[in-house]
Amino acid sequence: MSVQILSQNAAPGKQVKFNFSAEVVSYVIGISYWYFEYDKSDHQTKEISLNIDSSSNGDVVYATPKAVLSGQGHGLNSSSTVNMSCIAVLKEAESDLVLASLPGLANGSKSTPITTPVPSSIDAGVVNGWYAEYGAGHHVKTFQTSVQTIVNGSLTTLESTMVMKDNTGHSASNPTLDAGLIASSSPELIAGYLQQEQTGSPLQVSFPGVSNLSSVGVMLQSLTVSYGTNTDHDIKFIGGGTTGWTVNGNTVTLNNAQGLMSDGKHNQDSSLSSVSLIVLAVPA
Repeated sequence: MSVQILSQNAAPGKQVKFNFSAEVVSYVIGISYWYFEYDKSDHQTKEISLNIDSSSNGDVVYATPKAVLSGQGHGLNSSSTVNMSCIAVLKEAESDLVLASLPGLANGSKSTPITTPVPSSIDAGVVNGWYAEYGAGHHVKTFQTSVQTIVNGSLTTLESTMVMKDNTGHSASNPTLDAGLIASSSPELIAGYLQQEQTGSPLQVSFPGVSNLSSVGVMLQSLTVSYGTNTDHDIKFIGGGTTGWTVNGNTVTLNNAQGLMSDGKHNQDSSLSSVSLIVLAVPA
């Protein structure tokens, strides 16, 4: 088996290519960072959605992030971006690495169980899209997207959380989450985790037992942004994850790890906001 991880940044609506070194058998795309900003000032919000339209052909995976931030007749500006990592199995699909995509999971629902390796060193769900829409424009108090794994022997189930709500009882109607599953018992793929981080400072993830890493990717597992316990506001921008990383030997240094939301005057309450990330690496 051969595993490779590549990363790309894209403006919403723009297609990018992940050029792998051999034919792609299976793949999962995860989000390392997303940032949506209105084209003008802050506004009440009706919809916040992201879907990654992807396909593969030979050694290339094509991905187009389709994003919506809409309210009061306004949409995304040119600063909006989606940073993605793509993990792919090349040449042969081995039983010790399972990659699966599960789109459209309703908030609070569980996926169909998927057969995964036993024992697994990695059983991880990642967020690769969502749909959250009010019936009309409202303020936002809390935006939350998250995927959890439930492992029962050789079966792994993903459970979704997708919430957008204000402080006066309005919630997104029938929100859904797009998720990916990465399960492995192979030493070709290793993982480190950052749980509920909220910082603009660098963070390090090290992989003891290996000297160097040949490829690295970072994927979002959960994000929560909230203005506070008893308040809501318009949105000027919203997003989160890590804006980038560097690799030195067996250590990955992330620029930051945080959730962001602001109307231009009021920022997220960082005591109630955070991200969880998985750092995937292939040893050299």
